[in-house]
Amino acid sequence: MRILSIAGVLIALGLAAAVVVGSRPEPVKPPPRPNATAPLRATLAIAPADEALTFARFADGPGFKTLAVQTYKDGVVGGVDLSPLMENGEDAIGLYNRLGYDAVAAFVASAAATASRDAAALATPVDLRKVHAAVATNYPEHADEANVEDGPFMFAKIAQPTASRAAIPATDGLLDYEVELCLVTLTPIAATGGAKGGLILCNDVTDRAALLRGADVRDMMAEVVDKRFGATRCPHRVEWHTDNGPIYTANETRAFGASCGFVVTTTPAYSPESNGMAEALVKTMKRDYFYVADFDDIADAATVLRRLPGWFNDYNEHAPHRALGMLSPREFRRREAA
Repeated sequence: MRILSIAGVLIALGLAAAVVVGSRPEPVKPPPRPNATAPLRATLAIAPADEALTFARFADGPGFKTLAVQTYKDGVVGGVDLSPLMENGEDAIGLYNRLGYDAVAAFVASAAATASRDAAALATPVDLRKVHAAVATNYPEHADEANVEDGPFMFAKIAQPTASRAAIPATDGLLDYEVELCLVTLTPIAATGGAKGGLILCNDVTDRAALLRGADVRDMMAEVVDKRFGATRCPHRVEWHTDNGPIYTANETRAFGASCGFVVTTTPAYSPESNGMAEALVKTMKRDYFYVADFDDIADAATVLRRLPGWFNDYNEHAPHRALGMLSPREFRRREAA
């Protein structure tokens, strides 16, 4: 077994966590989906024991049982019940730290009996702590929108996970959804050096409208016109293009936008890719500012809103853009005007 700093020595199956930037629950009408001819089952390869130990956990009465997973097929995991090894209330991380890799692997190799469970019934594979680090991979389309070369890009973030199968609050159904590898450290992270960790396959569901909820869009429109043109009305045609969130489609918002000189338009329903420039900016702001901010700077929506002007100023004044010859937008405009 090769153990690396921040390396995968534990791959745990199960729907582990959904990270939600809070909102109040409201009914959501999801887009229609075609009827599947067979259950939608992921294809997973279980790492051999000389590369990694794979754990799954399921409810058993008032407690849990943990399997050392050896197989996965058609949505069913199979493996060795680790109950004879585990102490009361212990999870896979505690077992690993107490006995070590070799002892657990030897028990699994010598076990005669195996057990199986439907993957849909699995619980969170380990006891979750306050925060975890997640490494997200964006889709190729997002990489193209953000001018990222060589395929999808990755970024790290720290989040407090919810329990497995937690309800996801939503307002308009346009949520960001990504599947991520979430790092769970096996020991506390020291001030210097690395840490050994295991990986959980996670669901990351983020309410994109949370940063705007509670803000009056009409105030935003007026402020945009004032800061851009120093007036109360656009001097020429300017399109105000958004998704179909209720704060944007409200009659009062549309009427006020028209009074400011905006041509108010929205994307087709359930089609965020039709607003590629805005989607790319959202991704960039999340990747370069929100996810790397101190916790105190993103404590709540109001705090984030206060930070946005500084983030936007940095983006416009200092951030180099490949499409602009590695100049910032304002540097490019000043050069063009000279």
